[in-house]
Amino acid sequence: MSPEVVVALGVTAGKALPGLRVTGRRGVVLTWPGPDGEAAPDGIAALLAAVPRSAVLRAEDRDAVHDGSVAGLRLVADVLRRG
Repeated sequence: MSPEVVVALGVTAGKALPGLRVTGRRGVVLTWPGPDGEAAPDGIAALLAAVPRSAVLRAEDRDAVHDGSVAGLRLVADVLRRG
């Protein structure tokens, strides 16, 4: 497997990735390296934190959260298109 973009869907996923702080950074394309300056694994151009689909189900304003989730996934598609 050689991903070009790593997408963290939610806080737990974000905590598992070096240098990715999800809070306040959803929908923002981040670059590797992480906090220790490690190099990106081959081929990974970006990290992105996105709203997980389960968050849509728990939200009071499902439409707004859904829109945020879709926007994050569209951003990933844009990054992949640009290559």
